[in-house]
Amino acid sequence: MGWLAGQNAARLGMRQGLIQAPRLSAIGALARYVSRAETKNFQPVNITFALLEPLAEQDRRRIRRKRDRHQLQVELALKEWDTWLQEISDERPALQVHA
Repeated sequence: MGWLAGQNAARLGMRQGLIQAPRLSAIGALARYVSRAETKNFQPVNITFALLEPLAEQDRRRIRRKRDRHQLQVELALKEWDTWLQEISDERPALQVHA
């Protein structure tokens, strides 16, 4: 989350559009949780499968073992994350590392 916050802080300073983590990714799920939490009962959490987007109904029916369903959730999250990273790296990054 810190990397995303830093990128967006730099983007704000450079008057660029903000970026959002993909909804299927762990960071996207945590950001969604934090942004929609009720402040009255807010409890900070680490990522859990309960925060990730649920699988499609057909996948839930097709895959019986919980462990296998979780594995599919992870694979979908990583695929979406990798695609998103490629998309934003094709843009001009807000923060560039100079060696």
